[in-house]
Amino acid sequence: MACEPAFESDGHIVASEGFNYDAIDGVEPNEDKIGELSEDQYRVLLKLFTTLLRWIYQDGANNPEGIQIRAELACWNFLPEFKNTSLTQLSKCYGKHKQSLHRWQKHFKKTFPEIKTPHMQTPK
Repeated sequence: MACEPAFESDGHIVASEGFNYDAIDGVEPNEDKIGELSEDQYRVLLKLFTTLLRWIYQDGANNPEGIQIRAELACWNFLPEFKNTSLTQLSKCYGKHKQSLHRWQKHFKKTFPEIKTPHMQTPK
């Protein structure tokens, strides 16, 4: 689902995303799958998660804006609702400069070359 502009009560524009009710009709909640992981798989998963959080945080104490940009890109790369959202749409949605998002997306690709997402295609 693409991000769309909406208006706050004071009139300023904010990012908004509609709720997809069709996606949950007739769907049972998933069982917790963590218990099915071996101890080694769990350690690898935890290491990957920690590495991703460190990439998002970096120098966050000195640059909270950077945390927001990197967190947006992490969501953009991993969450299926952003699969059809372009970097231009993402930058407009959150009021960021596309250049900043693009720079950090290139950094993401270099940091996590083994992770392939719909946004990891390199232009020909």
